Amino acid sequence: MRPHQFLFLAVFSLGACSNPQLSQTAAPAAAVQAGRPAVPQAPQRQVPIIEGDRLEVTVREDSSFNGVYDVREGGHVMVNRIGRVQVAGMTLPEAEEKIRKNLQTNQLTKATVLIDRLGRAPRMDPRIEGDKLIIYLTGAVNRPGQHILTLPPGQADSMGLYEAILITGGFGDFADLKKAYISRPCGDAMRQKIPVNFKSIIDGASPDPSIGNGDVITIPTRKLL
Repeated sequence: MRPHQFLFLAVFSLGACSNPQLSQTAAPAAAVQAGRPAVPQAPQRQVPIIEGDRLEVTVREDSSFNGVYDVREGGHVMVNRIGRVQVAGMTLPEAEEKIRKNLQTNQLTKATVLIDRLGRAPRMDPRIEGDKLIIYLTGAVNRPGQHILTLPPGQADSMGLYEAILITGGFGDFADLKKAYISRPCGDAMRQKIPVNFKSIIDGASPDPSIGNGDVITIPTRKLL
């Protein structure tokens, strides 16, 4: 091979391989210029909503609905002037559409809803998460239904009934604090009815009884004259 031919081949080879990054990025750059995304974006808005998520809701047509809402136990948010909206398991676009339809059915002629996820529920290590109790609230309470209470490890009997009521949302309007009662499992599908006087507990005249797994706590509504 002649010397000048060898030199030409060497220069050509160096020009093709000296910048591997250029060859890797040329195709994506062309794709961007053509209007196509070079690298698929992480589908954050397609991640399902879970309990404990914190969502920022914006309604362009009426700012009174705007706010930061926590996805509560049971998978719902309490939206201003709408109330409970079930969103757990939905993607952000699906939740936007559900709230939009709710608004247009009951509140607004037209609604444009935008939702951003501000944070996610913490993932706790099950080895240190602690003991769990399931209780049920009914009657004059702010959050009736099933509640899962997490207690410090080895302290399953450390939470009192009054404390549990406060943690789960507190008493509702017109609650009869003197005539509440617990319906507690006692074996063979039977339940024991235990009267509770919250007024006496709050005043410090009676001890706060320990809550039990499976307890059903009923807070009656006091009669109005």
